[in-house]
Parts: sequence; structure tokens; C-alpha cells
Amino acid sequence: MPQTDRYASLKAHLIKKYTLSTQQKIDSLLKECRLGDKKPSELYTEMKGLGQGHVPPNTVLLLWYRLLPNDMAVQLDDAITRQDAYAAVKKADRLHQ
Repeated sequence: MPQTDRYASLKAHLIKKYTLSTQQKIDSLLKECRLGDKKPSELYTEMKGLGQGHVPPNTVLLLWYRLLPNDMAVQLDDAITRQDAYAAVKKADRLHQ
């Protein structure tokens, strides 16, 4: 067996073994995402990546919004109502500083 085929096979096996399944990504999105020490934009990017292709963007935006502190979330109501993720995330980062 050529050496490149061995490495390609090993790479495929490792990716399959250590990559989260769709179900695991959605579980993580719903149960494990927290703001903690992250900037709001970092949290949103993480959540968007976990839901990509499986959870509608507007749903990710609402889940993200619910994880923000209440005082910050209240100030984002207009952007959330318009479903403008870019404006909401940008404003959240400004408020976070």
C-alpha cells in the first residue's frame, strides 16, 4: 500500500472518530454554550458553527440572545426583532466592553 494512501486512510479515520456528530453538535448548542469570559461575538460564532446546516440562523440568533445577561439583552431588542444578527452581535460586543 502506498504511503500516501495509508496517511489518507488514517486521516479519514481520525476525522471520523474525533469530529462531533450532528446530534452532538446540536446537543452542545442547546446545552453547553455559555458566555463565560467570551465576547458575545465569540459565543455567537461558536453557536453558529455548531448549528451550521442543521439549525436555522434565526434560531441560533434567538438562542444566543437568551444566553446574554438581561441588561445587555434588553438593549438588543430592536436588532433581535429585525433578526439582524450582524447589528445585534456588533452592539453586544460594544456593550460588553
